[in-house]
Amino acid sequence: VKKALKSQEVYENFLRCLVLYTEETLHATDIVHIVVHFIGKFPELFAWFKNYVGYKDAVPTDQGRKNRVGELEINYASCKRYGASYRAHPPNYIPPKCMGRTELCKQVLNDTWRSYPCWSEDSTFSGAKKTQYEEYINKCDDERFELDVVIETNLACIKQLEAVQKKMGKLTPDEVARFRLDNKLGGTSEVNGRKAIKRIYGDKHGGIIDGLKKSPQAVIPIVLKRLKSKDEEWCEARRQFSKIWSEQCKKYHLKSLDHQSVTFKQTDIKSIRPKNLVTEIETLYDERMEQVTDHNKTITGPHITITHKDHHILEDARALIIHHLRRQSHLQNEEKAKVKLFLNGFLQDFFFAPRGDVSDDDHDTDEDSSEEDDETRSRGSRASSNKGGTRRSSRKADRPAKSVKLTPGDSDAPDAYNLIFTNDQWYAFLRQHQILCDRLFQIYTYNTAVVEQELKDRKNRKEPIAQAIKMRQPNPMPVEHYYTHFLSLVKDLLDCNVEPAVYEDKLREMFGVNSYIAFTLDKLITNIVRQSHTLATDTMCNQIKTSYLKQRALGGAGGSLSTQNSRVSVETNYLKDSEVLLSEHNLYKIYFYKQGSNLTIELLDGEQTDETETEEAARTEEAGRNTATNEKGESMDTSAS
Repeated sequence: VKKALKSQEVYENFLRCLVLYTEETLHATDIVHIVVHFIGKFPELFAWFKNYVGYKDAVPTDQGRKNRVGELEINYASCKRYGASYRAHPPNYIPPKCMGRTELCKQVLNDTWRSYPCWSEDSTFSGAKKTQYEEYINKCDDERFELDVVIETNLACIKQLEAVQKKMGKLTPDEVARFRLDNKLGGTSEVNGRKAIKRIYGDKHGGIIDGLKKSPQAVIPIVLKRLKSKDEEWCEARRQFSKIWSEQCKKYHLKSLDHQSVTFKQTDIKSIRPKNLVTEIETLYDERMEQVTDHNKTITGPHITITHKDHHILEDARALIIHHLRRQSHLQNEEKAKVKLFLNGFLQDFFFAPRGDVSDDDHDTDEDSSEEDDETRSRGSRASSNKGGTRRSSRKADRPAKSVKLTPGDSDAPDAYNLIFTNDQWYAFLRQHQILCDRLFQIYTYNTAVVEQELKDRKNRKEPIAQAIKMRQPNPMPVEHYYTHFLSLVKDLLDCNVEPAVYEDKLREMFGVNSYIAFTLDKLITNIVRQSHTLATDTMCNQIKTSYLKQRALGGAGGSLSTQNSRVSVETNYLKDSEVLLSEHNLYKIYFYKQGSNLTIELLDGEQTDETETEEAARTEEAGRNTATNEKGESMDTSAS
């Protein structure tokens, strides 16, 4: 072959192909297809080579290529599928040979399935979508990894050249003079040494490598000195950067786990506005009307059903609203007193909850003491039932005579309910109030779960990984105080005593990724205070309240479900009076059932005002039965029909 090829360079390329074949990297068919370009002009020599490697002349070349499918010729889309991302090799596919596999490798390693990710360009799913805080964490990891690779590669080159230098120290002067290095520079790889030298010497690395090959005894000491100097420099840089990376990881660790807060804050601020809340129920109303038109049947019942799962949450919500109300400098004391009377008196009566302090005194001199009282009530909302009964009885004793109360028989009945016909302003306030109570209850539920888990695993639980690797500091506050501290943080946020970013970080430390629902509580409470001021001062809203209290005295605005039939006529009159009063506004029928604490809201059709007494009675009684059924199971939102 050497004589036939004549060129030494071509002959060396031919030998390289033979090396790949002897290492079983190439199959017999592949080596024949490659060698044909070298000795195909010499038929006898080529025939001998094919016979030597066991290539069968009976199989044409094209047929042989078809029998062995190449990697680039496989259409994996038509291959056998396993899950969403794996395809099987075709039966005639021969995988490349691997010289380093042991019997264990042959047993456990995969040679059948190939990763084949598939996705549509029109798909909105993004499996690798990251938040900006995840990008910060990943950037720190990438920088740390790159610097580690640089230092380790440089250190490997130092050890490699030191080994060569040590080897030359054992040679005679004549042997040292004849000593030369190959492309691996005394190591096992041609890449690592070249990369390390190129990183230091840049464009001049080619001359340095040639010097190492030809005169290693002269060049190695110079290169080693430079490599060791760079090693010290880079190790010091890694120590300095480690402090920065540690600070960034601590700062962004909890934020990187939170994928919902950014989108939630953008959408929630819009969704809690009164206009959007009204649009929501109007959409439900229109959908129901379309169903009635399409199916030619009557659909009755509330459009929205809300469950207040814990009366203590009502106390916490009222305390936060009143706390922010006192800080409204643009409101006069009389306006604050009206709003406070509405929140502590009327609203609490409507929800069958203990009244707050309905005193009209709301001067600046009393703000501190009132704030302490509210905070005490909020923190004491988890106290024992005996203490709660004493506190409620003292509040009832402080009620002024001018406030209208439910009759004892109605309020004490376990199946009591309240009925009010309202406009958009009242509906928006009740929805915002419900959203606030629901989020406070969720945070309280998370805190309860954390407390239970802490008490269960306090002795056996290991240190969290994030704390072990110094990515976050342990929270010194006992988990039992998380909810109380959360309420204090909300007040500090409302008073602008804490930055929103700090507030969010503290909530993440206590409640993890579930805390995002509380990030907009300040905006929500501000909207509630604004809406409650409208209810307390607006003329139409006051007329609705007066009409309700009047009907309450007549028995047309609620009572016991067991005696509801006797109040059908007065409730119907209440409806007709409300239709006249709100003839130019949306009319809402709102029930609150004591049994189950369910609040139902229905947007009424102003054109259909002649409901019969029997239909009204049947709807109310069935709603009461559904409420009683809900109390036996878990509290959940249901649709009463």
